[in-house]
Amino acid sequence: MLRALPADVEDDPERVRENRDQLGRAAERPWLTVLAWAAACGEIGPAALTPRVATVAVDLLRNEYALNAMAVVPDSALVEIVDQVYQALVRGPG
Repeated sequence: MLRALPADVEDDPERVRENRDQLGRAAERPWLTVLAWAAACGEIGPAALTPRVATVAVDLLRNEYALNAMAVVPDSALVEIVDQVYQALVRGPG
């Protein structure tokens, strides 16, 4: 679906912008809530409380689906996204 969506609306710039905004907002709010809780518990720093950081794991997952034409992303890819990328990003250097 995510690969077909851009092709369906590519001739309508307003629909492209609307779809992009909706896809981004759908993942942003819940993840910002989770990150705010983690920051309040001292698990991450406040620098991680940004929309870009909040949605990067979902963006990487969407990338796996779209670029690899997979119906199911392997568990190993999910572990890599979370352990190697997302946790390192939200926790910062150290």
